[in-house]
Amino acid sequence: RTVSTESEVLPAIQSLLSYLASHPETAKTIALKLGRRFVEDVPSKKFMDDIASVFTTSKGDTKTLLRAVYRHPDFENAIGAKLKRPGEDYVSVARALNVWPNFSRLGVVKGITKDFAFVSPIVQHDLSRMAHIPLGWPFPDGYPDVATTWVNANSQILRWNMFGTFLQGDGWNQPDLG
Repeated sequence: RTVSTESEVLPAIQSLLSYLASHPETAKTIALKLGRRFVEDVPSKKFMDDIASVFTTSKGDTKTLLRAVYRHPDFENAIGAKLKRPGEDYVSVARALNVWPNFSRLGVVKGITKDFAFVSPIVQHDLSRMAHIPLGWPFPDGYPDVATTWVNANSQILRWNMFGTFLQGDGWNQPDLG
């Protein structure tokens, strides 16, 4: 249906979004994305069916959906098997070593509509070298969640080098290894 007046635009958009949210393919897509993100690169059919069903019955309720993912046997069986993307690995190692960027300098990331303050140019530079800078993926679907994108010798060496800078200082507050 074509909308001809300004007052019809918002109801038409709401109607379209409601239709898309309740479409069976939406449930399958959400289940696939959650499976890839939290379980494995190719989630099982059972996982996909179970999560799609929860999405449909809960009408897309995020809390209910995530609870179903975290309680699913496939999630429990996947603990430790899912590869972290570079940015997540970066943050995990920094937390484990208890190191923090030097906050005396703030960086700025140029956005399309506005600029974003960034914790430190060091973090921005490091994540850029690992090809995982926030807001850097040019497509609306976000960075890939599959291991094949991130598993290669270059990526691993870059990660190890980054983690070495945590221990050496280089703009990071050094950890207490005492």
